[in-house]
Amino acid sequence: MNKMFFYPHHSGVVCTLNNKNIPVVPFSPQLDGSFESIKNNLHVCTPNPGNLIHSESPSRIFKCNISSSSKGNLAAVIKSFNNVEEAAKFFEANYDALILSFANDIRIDWETIDHILFASLIEIIDIKVFAFGLGLQQEIDGGLDNLKPGIVRLLNALNEKSSIFGVRGFTTEKWLRENGIKKAVALGCPSMYRHPRNVLKAIDCSVNLKANNILTAGYAHSKERHSALCDFFLRSDSSQVSYIFQNDLFAVFNDAVIDDKYSFFDSSSYRVERSLTNKRLYEIHKKEQPFKDYYFFMNSFSWFQCNSMHDLFIGDRLHAAICALLAGTPAVLLYEDIRVKEIADFYGIPSLSVDALKEHDLNSLKSKYLNSRRASIFRERYLKRLNSFFNTCEKHGLSFIEESVISELCKID
Repeated sequence: MNKMFFYPHHSGVVCTLNNKNIPVVPFSPQLDGSFESIKNNLHVCTPNPGNLIHSESPSRIFKCNISSSSKGNLAAVIKSFNNVEEAAKFFEANYDALILSFANDIRIDWETIDHILFASLIEIIDIKVFAFGLGLQQEIDGGLDNLKPGIVRLLNALNEKSSIFGVRGFTTEKWLRENGIKKAVALGCPSMYRHPRNVLKAIDCSVNLKANNILTAGYAHSKERHSALCDFFLRSDSSQVSYIFQNDLFAVFNDAVIDDKYSFFDSSSYRVERSLTNKRLYEIHKKEQPFKDYYFFMNSFSWFQCNSMHDLFIGDRLHAAICALLAGTPAVLLYEDIRVKEIADFYGIPSLSVDALKEHDLNSLKSKYLNSRRASIFRERYLKRLNSFFNTCEKHGLSFIEESVISELCKID
């Protein structure tokens, strides 16, 4: 398969209706250093830059003809036609396959018009459909009747028509299969297969680690969760700790009075101004902040580079931890829900609850979660998942950009 349409469309592309044969065009953010300019340019990354990591990964993993493949807003393309039947004909004429990357879309009492559009397209389209990464937001006591009709319709469409219906982990797989969605298979998040050599490097570096420069991410607006991070780093005597904002940037600053708005953000380094941020966080939490720098990334490459210049990530954000691993930087994940724990358990990523963090400082955390036994479990489990993902996709006609690398890693280990 050479011609693929990848969804979602994040990481610097937007949908255009000017030429239906080219449904996406490159578009760079236009930033002037103000908080408002960040909000006005979120079409390149969404309010939560963590979406960059999972949404762009399939297009960085699977081999295709880049001159006849696209990454775009699937719902916007469907809406550009008079009806779904016309949209289906467009996709059938221009692409061999739809590659869909999801996240925690299985939620109680939640659906969007996009889910209904996707379901209606998948039900009638005559090209291959591949779905990856779909997962539960939280455990559900009961069956599909806990979900909105649009989500149920999408699950049934994927169960009927997809060549691969990949879900995040075994909890999601078990629940879906028990409720009649038999095609669901636990393959993990596709982002974890983007740079496998770097993930293995991160695992190897995690043993006897000297963590002088640390990154973290979390929920800076949440008194309980942010306080857990702050208190951990304050009692750890960590020399250099920097904080990565995701959508919590907007929860922290949306109602703030910013004195020097054009110095809020440096778009060359993706740093958020430190003194302004410290002042705002002190207003919220009534405590001094232990962070050297603050970041908000609008592309994954800058994020990877920043991670590569740090020794360790410890934090409360799934894709921030995955991004660190993809850059070869060891990571410890904090969790409060099944969404994060399911992924951590699936791969063997070192993890603990936010509440359990209160029992540790940096030395005790490293001793318990970054040791040779944990690294061995992580390495063995990751290679097993990589091999399963690779073989499943190859069986259904998807080839890999780093095929030789993955084949060699799985063969050797």
